Amino acid sequence: SSGVTAPARVFFSLRFVEAQHQANTLKEALQAHGISSFLCKVPEGDDIASEIVHALHNCELAVILGTTTYGRKTESSFSSFEELRYIIEYKKPFFLVKMCDKFQEPTTLFWLTPTVSFFPWKGEEQGIPSLVSRIIEKLESLSAKQMITHQATTPTASDLPHHSQVPGKVLRVKVLGSIATWSGTILNNTADGDGTFVWDDGSIYRGHVRENVLEGSGVMSWNTGEAYEGEWKANNMHGKGVYKHNDGTRYEGEFLYNTKHGSGKFFFASGDIIEGIWKQGKLTSRMIKAKKDIASLHTQAIDLCVVEGSPALT
Repeated sequence: SSGVTAPARVFFSLRFVEAQHQANTLKEALQAHGISSFLCKVPEGDDIASEIVHALHNCELAVILGTTTYGRKTESSFSSFEELRYIIEYKKPFFLVKMCDKFQEPTTLFWLTPTVSFFPWKGEEQGIPSLVSRIIEKLESLSAKQMITHQATTPTASDLPHHSQVPGKVLRVKVLGSIATWSGTILNNTADGDGTFVWDDGSIYRGHVRENVLEGSGVMSWNTGEAYEGEWKANNMHGKGVYKHNDGTRYEGEFLYNTKHGSGKFFFASGDIIEGIWKQGKLTSRMIKAKKDIASLHTQAIDLCVVEGSPALT
């Protein structure tokens, strides 16, 4: 024996303060069926980042125990916030167990929209047997897909996927939680490349897309009159960009997952300017003092998803 332990097939992502007992019960139930799983043995706050990252990266399926405050960012080096961001950003297969009526954290609401399928938690006695069966079914489905991929013959040059733009051809796909029409380059029947998304409510995105996901540079114009031009990552305003409000104000600077984060400038309709450093949507230091009361910045809708009713919120 080499002594090397195989990676756990299932990774549990949870808030320990809310779902540790349920996770232990589920882990034991999966173990009884021969399914290995990873559940961190130490509470949040300890130095567990490297162990968690390794287990999450190598697992076949992440099981999310979605309690009320799941996805909350804590002071620990790694929390359910970082786990969820990794799962979404790197498209890790996941299975959501909904253990609450509604999530409290804005980022969790954004990433785990109502369109995401989930298994409703029914309590241990009623829920565990059926939940274990569903998780095993999901693992078998993932294994079957992987097997098909490995068994596929080596493609010839003519078989390789290619981008195309057929005049008059459009796609209807779900983007940011709502159906939109894509006109642009298409790869394997997905929006992939440069083009335009138009939502039924009149909102428009023009720019780069990767497999139906806003990625790269692009301009989003919401039907409310709000607009953003800049860098996108995994459907998020992420990087450098300019956000314009319909009241004449605008923010130019850095974004981190739809939130002002880093250096930037806020321009008031009056002409006043505040330049400073933002952290998670809040101005933490300023270099230029504006005439306008700085408290008004906190009333501006320039945090997560920005516009109520926009495709980014549905």
